[in-house]
Amino acid sequence: GGGEVLDPHPEKRYKRFDTLTLEHLENLAASGSARSVLDLLNSGSPLKAPKIAAQLHLSEKDLQEILKSLEAEDESVVFKVASEANPFMIGKASFMHQKESFLKVLSTFHKINPMKVGMAREELRGNLGLNKDHFELLVDALKTEGTLRDGGRFIAAGTHAIKLDEAQNAKAAPLLAQFTANPYNPPDQKQLEEALGGELVEGLVGSGQLVRVSPEILFSPEAYEVMKTWVQQTIRSQGNLTLAAFRDQFSSSRKYAAAFLEHLDSIGITVRKADFRVLRIVQ
Repeated sequence: GGGEVLDPHPEKRYKRFDTLTLEHLENLAASGSARSVLDLLNSGSPLKAPKIAAQLHLSEKDLQEILKSLEAEDESVVFKVASEANPFMIGKASFMHQKESFLKVLSTFHKINPMKVGMAREELRGNLGLNKDHFELLVDALKTEGTLRDGGRFIAAGTHAIKLDEAQNAKAAPLLAQFTANPYNPPDQKQLEEALGGELVEGLVGSGQLVRVSPEILFSPEAYEVMKTWVQQTIRSQGNLTLAAFRDQFSSSRKYAAAFLEHLDSIGITVRKADFRVLRIVQ
């Protein structure tokens, strides 16, 4: 005769149109709706409330009550984004499963590449088989709870740490001394690899002893901060900066000056306009 079976194994006969009976059946129906919402949230991809309501034919009011209950019972995860009226959400079981997948992929990568700062962002996303929006929501949530470290181009497990042993530090010391003696024209990637090998160079970058600004150019952290601060202060006082002015200030070759200024462009500190650079925040 149609309808929905809410209580397939009743313990007694219910009186038709009885107030208590109707309330009991309404509660069962609400419970069924909650299960449906939770099942949908645990189906894999983050969803927004309007889509859930449309798919399950629920009113906005009923859905909001269910969602509040699920969040209070720690059955769902809401991806809170500033100024987002309808945030994405996902079931806690699905979130934990995807979190486990993230850590499994990263753990394998770190085991094979202990000296690398992290896994390339797009490589990680490809391994997980997630679309960009889904991936970024999860990265942000896992970063907030400390499970991941997000370095922009690279992502690492929160527990990953690069530690050089005594022999590696001793081998690197003469090259690092050159970065101190000639901070603005130091050895480049090719020279470092010839002397130390690619893995140890990655270890020096990952442990913070060197800062990479391009595939070929690296600086000491101290030189990097001096140059970045000077660029920002110079543009604030003069309005713009040329590559020639940077070279004159630090007596660096064009190769190093161009790599550093292009790096500042790429991380959002400066913007190139013809032959000049200005601060992005001024834009």
